Amino acid sequence: MARQGIYQKLERFLIKSFVYVCEGLVLAHRHFMKLQTVSDNLKKMVENDKISNKNGNWYIAEIIEKCEPIERNNEQDLRRVITYGNHHLIKANNPKEAFDKAVKIGKQGEFEFINSDKIKMEWIFVGIGELIPIYDENIEDGSEVLWTDYGFISNRKAMRFARSEKELLENIKPKKNL
Repeated sequence: MARQGIYQKLERFLIKSFVYVCEGLVLAHRHFMKLQTVSDNLKKMVENDKISNKNGNWYIAEIIEKCEPIERNNEQDLRRVITYGNHHLIKANNPKEAFDKAVKIGKQGEFEFINSDKIKMEWIFVGIGELIPIYDENIEDGSEVLWTDYGFISNRKAMRFARSEKELLENIKPKKNL
C-alpha cells in the first residue's frame, strides 16, 4: 500500500486505531517503527518485566499536534482544529535532552495528505505540553509514571475528579485484531 493510502486510511478513521501494520511497519500514534524493532523491544520488556530508572533518566513528554487544511486563514485564531496530546516515554540524561528528543519526535510526525473530501490537510507539531520526570526507581506494573498537581482545592472539586468504573471502561475501545 502506498504511503498516501496509509494516511488516507488513518484520516478516514480519525486515527482511532493506534496500530496499523503494513509493509513491515507499525504505525503507533502516527510514528513509524520497524516491526523487528518493536518485536525486539517487546521481548526485552517481557523478559525483564521492569525498566531500570536508577539514574532517573526517564520522562513523559506530551507532544501536542494539530490537523487542519493547508489552505487556511492563519489570521483566524479561533478556527477549529483537530488536536491531540500524545504522551511519549523518553529516555534522556537530563530534562533539556528529554525536551529536545520530544521536539524531534514531534517534528518527525508532521506530514501532508489529501483527505476523503479531496482537501489537502497537514498534521503540524505544535509543541511540548508537559515534560514530567518519572521518579520511581523501576518502571513496572503499578509504577507511578504520570501525575497532576491540582493544588489546594475544595473537597467537592476533588471528589469530582474520580469517575465510576462504568464511565471509565465504556470509553476504552477493544483492541482490533489486524
